[in-house]
Amino acid sequence: MTLTTQPSLIIEALLIANGLGSDAAAKPIEAFPIYISHEPDGDSIQDNIITIYDTPGSSDGRIMRTGEQVQHEGIQVKVRTASLTPLAGYARAKAIADFFDSVLRESIIVDSVTYLIQNISRTSQVLSLGTGKGTKRRQSFTVNAAVTIEEN
Repeated sequence: MTLTTQPSLIIEALLIANGLGSDAAAKPIEAFPIYISHEPDGDSIQDNIITIYDTPGSSDGRIMRTGEQVQHEGIQVKVRTASLTPLAGYARAKAIADFFDSVLRESIIVDSVTYLIQNISRTSQVLSLGTGKGTKRRQSFTVNAAVTIEEN
């Protein structure tokens, strides 16, 4: 089934609804604002942010009765933190990974459309990307997953 919005936006809404990140467009910006497909930088941007990327998914055959193609959308969640607080970054990434393990048939609304997230299957443990270049030398951690989403 083809989705009318990108999976990263659906996962963003799910993480915000479950207190694991905040809306980057909200004022004032709260802890761990979530960005989609780009990681902003600059003096006015917090060190502690989450970025969600869409990655290649996979097909898993078809449903026999309907012929509907089963698609597992790929996502990557990147958590960036200040170099002085790398444990906070790892802890947030681990909390997201643990949350992914618990998701089972969760509904979320994005732009007036209801999506049913059947499950989120992690394809990796929390991965450390190390310290970024530049004067801020931030730490980054990622979690990769495959998501099965239905649009209702």
